[in-house]
Amino acid sequence: MTSHRPDHSQDTLPLKARHSCDETLAGSSAAKMISQQKYLIFLSSTFEDLREERDISTRCILSLGNFPSGMELFPASNDAQWEVIKLAIEDADYFVVIVAGRYGTIASTGVSYTEMEYDYAVQNDIPVLGFVRDNIDEIPAKFTEQSSEKKRKLLSFREKVMSRTCMKFSSPSELAIAVTASLAHAVRVLPRPGWIRADLVRNEHDNVRKRMLVENLEQARRALEVMGRDSKECEFFHDGIAKE
Repeated sequence: MTSHRPDHSQDTLPLKARHSCDETLAGSSAAKMISQQKYLIFLSSTFEDLREERDISTRCILSLGNFPSGMELFPASNDAQWEVIKLAIEDADYFVVIVAGRYGTIASTGVSYTEMEYDYAVQNDIPVLGFVRDNIDEIPAKFTEQSSEKKRKLLSFREKVMSRTCMKFSSPSELAIAVTASLAHAVRVLPRPGWIRADLVRNEHDNVRKRMLVENLEQARRALEVMGRDSKECEFFHDGIAKE
């Protein structure tokens, strides 16, 4: 399905007509288009230790009628793939990050890919919603970092995430409630462009253009009628002068 970012289309109508066209779009069809609006949510986290959490978060995103995006689309963690991931983050409307007991794969920069994704979203002013696992000591050892360096980096990253909009969770079910509520709230208070079906935008825009063209043609017809009457009156006046 082809999608379309709102407000990116241009037309060839005169400036005044285009403004009227935009005003009509904002009024008569805005409600319909908004109801069809979907959001792209980038889901960031480590993978092996958070499979269940990622799955339930993805289902929450879908249940709200939005599109999830994340590492499942980019299985390889390397510097070349990072360039592709950056483009995906730039396209996202909202960024969800889940942090638990692992720091994740470290890139050549010395920072994990999860933290790099988080930092890039913040740098690009993508609204970030953080979810941090509470009671980290209760996480099974196999899902925690063993090296002192990674533990230090993880604690630093957790503090970074908690310094912004963030909620804690202690189970997948708690996370599901938190993700659903946070996304619904973010859509209301931090509106984003979102995505709308291209055919819906095209049909609505074409309908408005058609109405505007009909109105313009009617105005032109009336103007010509006025000009015709003025011309006849002018001819009658000159004929009267000639007879005198």
